[in-house]
Order: sequence, then structure tokens, then C-alpha cells
Amino acid sequence: FPQAIGVTHMIAPNAKEIFSDTPDEYEEALSYYGLTEEEVLRIRSREDITKWFAAFELTRKPGEEWEYFTAGYTLLADVLEKVTKMKWEEYIQKYIFEPLEMNDTTTYMKEYINSNQKAQYYLLEGLKQTPLPVNQLAAPSGFVYSTANDMAKFMSHIVGGESNTLIRSSSLKKMLNPHVRVCSEWEREGNPAYYGYGFFVEEFQGTTLVEHDGSQLGVRAIISMVPSAEIAVAILMNCDDKHYYQLARNILRLLLDDKKSCYLKNSIR
Repeated sequence: FPQAIGVTHMIAPNAKEIFSDTPDEYEEALSYYGLTEEEVLRIRSREDITKWFAAFELTRKPGEEWEYFTAGYTLLADVLEKVTKMKWEEYIQKYIFEPLEMNDTTTYMKEYINSNQKAQYYLLEGLKQTPLPVNQLAAPSGFVYSTANDMAKFMSHIVGGESNTLIRSSSLKKMLNPHVRVCSEWEREGNPAYYGYGFFVEEFQGTTLVEHDGSQLGVRAIISMVPSAEIAVAILMNCDDKHYYQLARNILRLLLDDKKSCYLKNSIR
């Protein structure tokens, strides 16, 4: 599947509010993605999304070439629900959030709105306030609401290589291993980049960097981790600032240099 498929964006209940900068923006967005409003309104479950993709023509044969596909995580959630007989929201609450005590993390928009830790989203240009996205069906593709403290708990589990809390150590290792090289436009700083299971993997400062970033209208987020040094950084922004990625990298450089300096001092002693 090509990356630029907008069905998971357009099924948002407040899509018309999101695409409202101009009188025709919503219709233009539908046209851009090759959709009709009737087609979008017929999608009422994750299984409906999967069935919609069943009729979609692939651009290449599976395995020929890598391409990032955001909506794939919603399809994956539909598979998970059929295998586990649990809703995706209930599954990750029980098997990820609760074991890690991520008590301020939710996939439900209503819980986020009622939270005293919520942040409004803005566009940097003119500091224009943007609508909060409401998209429960497509939540697996990028609608988890969390905090810096909770993300620290999640990343600590990953870089610490802990076993049996969430998944086996062997499975965690597979997640962080490079499996396929990504397309050139996804490579940063001139380094070859690869994809693990849900994480991008590349060499950084002489070691392995594992990260994933994402964005919606008026929000940017990234987690960057160096497991060998047990260092991790999370950047959560309630605006569309494009520097979030570089900010995470610069913080990692400072932390790695500091750790290297401490190691040298201890070695001299």
C-alpha cells in the first residue's frame, strides 16, 4: 500500500472541522485522496476499514520494496481484535499501560478532554488553534494520548531490555533489529536507516539508535532511544514545529557525550 492513503484521516467524526481553513478544503481533501463522503460514512468499524483495503490495488508485490504505511496499524489492530477476542483499546490497556503503570495514558478522546493535563494544539504560523482530532476507529494509527512521565516508563522498559513484563526478551530484540532498509527519503543525516518492528533503526554516534516519530495537525511527537547506553528521549509538542526531530537528536548527543565523559573520568581514577 502507498503511504498517501487518507481514508483513516477522513473517517474522523470532526473531519469537516479539521479541514475548514477554506470553504472547499474538506471536499478538496476528499478529492485528493480519491474518496467520496458517502464512501467515508459507510466505514463504521475497523473491519470496515480492512474490507475497504481489500479492494485497494497494491502498487508493488509484497516484499519487493519497503514503504511506510500509517493506516497499516489500524489494519493490524483489526487482526489483533480477531485473534485475542478483545478490543484493541482494552488489550493495550491491560497488557501495556497497566503493567507499566502508565496511569496518565489513554486511547480515548473523552478521557483526554477531561484530563487536567491536556494541551490544546496550535499551528506555529499565527499561533492558530487547531481542532483536537477525534478518531477512535483510527486510534491505532496514531491517537494515543500520553505524558512525558508515562513515556519515560515505556522507554525505560525498552532500553532496559526487561523480560516478561510485556513481551519476551527475544521478541523485544527482534523488534529493535533492522529487518529492511527504508526508502531514501526516510533516511536522515546521511545514515542508512532500517525498519524493525515498529521502530526505525540506524547507526548514531557509533552506536544503534532506535526511534519512531509521528505527527497530526498541530502536534508532533518522537521517542529516540539508545539501548546500549540506556538513554532515551521523548519530545511531545502541541504545535507543528518541524524541529522536534533535531531537538531529540541534539539532546541524545549531549547525553551520550556526558556519559562518555563520566566513563573516561572513572577509568582514569
